[in-house]
Amino acid sequence: MTLIDANALADWADKETFSYSIEYVQKYSRVVKIELVCNDSNVDKLVNVISTYGETGRSGDGWIFVSPIEQAVRIKTGAVNDFNNL
Repeated sequence: MTLIDANALADWADKETFSYSIEYVQKYSRVVKIELVCNDSNVDKLVNVISTYGETGRSGDGWIFVSPIEQAVRIKTGAVNDFNNL
């Protein structure tokens, strides 16, 4: 799992807590992006956990995207699809 601090821009910004930015030249709000790779058998369970505990009741709670991982390559060793040691 990876957690990434990010900024949601324009219409994706939280309408209650957004700020204006000179850098982005539009409104934005701070968000967290979660990237998670898991076995197919755990997808429904993890989507349910994230949906349950990630919901704040405010706009901008986000989306959960589920997509297949076709290949993983470990940079350090070049090992391909070594999912047991992620």
